[in-house]
Amino acid sequence: MMPSRRTLTAPLLLALLHEPAPALGCTTLIAGAKATRDGSVFASHTNDGGATTDPRLVAVPAADHAAGATRPVFFSPESYPRYSGKARGIPAYYPDGALNQTEMRPLGSIPQAAHTYAYFEQTYGALNENQVGIGESTCSAISWSKHGGAVTNRCAENDPAPAGCSLFSVDQLSQVCMERSKTARQCVETMGALAEKRGFYGADGFEGSGESLMVIDKHEGWIFHVLSDPTGASAIWGAQRVADNHVGVVANAFTIRAMNLSDTAQFLGSAGMPAAAKLAGLGHVCPSASSCDFTRAFSDGEYAHKFYSGRRMWGAYRLLAPAFASANLSPAYGDLKEDAPYPATAPVAPEALLSLEDMFSVHRHYYQGTPYDLSKGMAAGPYGTPNRFGGGAGEQAVPGNWERPISLFRTSDSHVVQARAHLPDAVGGTLWFAPHCPQTSVFMPVPAGALGVSAAYSRGHQGALDKSTAFWAHRAVAQLVDNKFKLAHVDVVQTYAALEKASRQLQAEWDRKWDEALPEYGLLTQDFVANADGVLSSWWSLFDALLFKYADGWDNSPALGGAIGYPAWWLRSKEVNFTGGPPPIGATYYPRPPPRLAQASGL
Repeated sequence: MMPSRRTLTAPLLLALLHEPAPALGCTTLIAGAKATRDGSVFASHTNDGGATTDPRLVAVPAADHAAGATRPVFFSPESYPRYSGKARGIPAYYPDGALNQTEMRPLGSIPQAAHTYAYFEQTYGALNENQVGIGESTCSAISWSKHGGAVTNRCAENDPAPAGCSLFSVDQLSQVCMERSKTARQCVETMGALAEKRGFYGADGFEGSGESLMVIDKHEGWIFHVLSDPTGASAIWGAQRVADNHVGVVANAFTIRAMNLSDTAQFLGSAGMPAAAKLAGLGHVCPSASSCDFTRAFSDGEYAHKFYSGRRMWGAYRLLAPAFASANLSPAYGDLKEDAPYPATAPVAPEALLSLEDMFSVHRHYYQGTPYDLSKGMAAGPYGTPNRFGGGAGEQAVPGNWERPISLFRTSDSHVVQARAHLPDAVGGTLWFAPHCPQTSVFMPVPAGALGVSAAYSRGHQGALDKSTAFWAHRAVAQLVDNKFKLAHVDVVQTYAALEKASRQLQAEWDRKWDEALPEYGLLTQDFVANADGVLSSWWSLFDALLFKYADGWDNSPALGGAIGYPAWWLRSKEVNFTGGPPPIGATYYPRPPPRLAQASGL
């Protein structure tokens, strides 16, 4: 059994480490143990919140608590800083006076557990010491409640919550899960019970009114959906176990369909689902707890535009379960909610079992090799960038939408959680964390038994340039690559592939040498922190190499040096107007010098 890490002191941790915008648009994946090559259970998450989302990865130590203690529950802004204060005892969150940060007040509290487990969190809880892992995706829902504790403090004084007082966001639910759970099922049950008893609130009134979590442990995985009930004092929730040989995808829309709460091996949920559906005039799709289409009853459909969610589901299933997808799924459909074109989960063929790298690849996907490939066409420019920047005055004047890829430029961070039953928890669970956009980032491993993470990964945000942080190293490369994407991304792929291979080798080394009878948490931490710092250094070296190689439109590499120019197809296009530009000097318009020049020259 893993010894507690609650006694870790701040000086020791520092020695080992060397020193209100919601997260919308996230894509999550899940894979069962029999869907993968080595028996891993996977869950993943991209944090696609945009320019203000807090991108830090922070270690939360285990702790014992006195009888009668309470756990504060804070509002979760998700923008930087997602939390500021000393109540949680985590130095990374201590208020920064230079940034005018102050101690956040809790919305309310719940009874504290006698012991809480160590875990790692980004915006949401990600992986705890028991190999319980999470990935999150916001979803639209038919009802929404805003938190009530900040104004009235009634959430702290009432148990259960009164009408209009919602205590828990998905952020806080995921953190409590990490603190208290040894299994995925226990996590789901804990979050569902707390949301029902004390109320759930979403990020906003439509795009973030509901939430979905992929929840795994070393044996199984669950898809969890939650939304506020109409009173604002409770929650509606449902969960489906993922078959061991299946994968699942959630892309900002609920996916669970037929639920039967009497089959507790496969489904969990709130008993009030039928009543809530009837109140919304949807009792026919959820007539009883043993027959309820969760998505038809409680989803509000795709947000942003048609195909915003569905195309990602198709794209992910196409890569994760190709045999099933080619036989059963189409990229086009009528209505995602009503027509149910994609299942909550899909089987993986025995000859196509998944690897960790397959999970990374899906999150780096922009529909390459399909009719929706974002690196093709005029919008991609001459160098094939798949990035489509949003907002601005132009989009206010011109109606339209871009295709929504899986890999998105505005991602603050991504992760893949890997849980493995055949290994001790300390090394069996690994959080593979990638700052910024996954297509120009490195998935860096942090084992469940590590005492902390590299300081470069627990600092940094979009609002201040800090070259000592992993976030800014990866963001800087992304900006540089976008200018010559088709060319420069080749160098990026080669570099992240080499770094991730080295990380896999480090993981394999610790898999072999870990001895539960003689745990070496400090050495484990030092090795993985050194690896993370090496990734950071390599990424800045890549930035320098790319800056030199592609400066001023040239290929400055010794072997190929010379002008790059533009591709012929782009130069021929009417929109570019290269062929209609200023005429050349010579035969086309001046077969001989003009008359006056001819006389002056004697010709």
